[in-house]
Amino acid sequence: MNGTDFEKRVSQALSSQGWWSYRIPSRKGQPFDLIACKNGKCIMYEMKHRNSKSFSFSDVEPNQIASIQILRECNVPFYFIIGNDDAAWIMSAARIYDLMMQGMKSIRYEKEGELWATW
Repeated sequence: MNGTDFEKRVSQALSSQGWWSYRIPSRKGQPFDLIACKNGKCIMYEMKHRNSKSFSFSDVEPNQIASIQILRECNVPFYFIIGNDDAAWIMSAARIYDLMMQGMKSIRYEKEGELWATW
């Protein structure tokens, strides 16, 4: 599975849970990959497919850091869904940002995140 397949799988999982989901066409500089809305609430998601068990914060792009800050100020939920071919874990973008500001360079997403889905 590649990153695009992972994004499609997450979008399908959200749709099956009754969320309207829209994958943002991949372009350089986009701050997140998907928007999902349900019952008057919208959530932004960034997906990261990994073949390893760690997620390096160097993969968080500057525009994503800016988006985390802006969306946090506006109380708009923003999550990273990080996973592999078998499962996905969810973590708030604010938590990732806070860990980055504490000087952490990476995390083991299976330990830090909450299991979101298995396939």
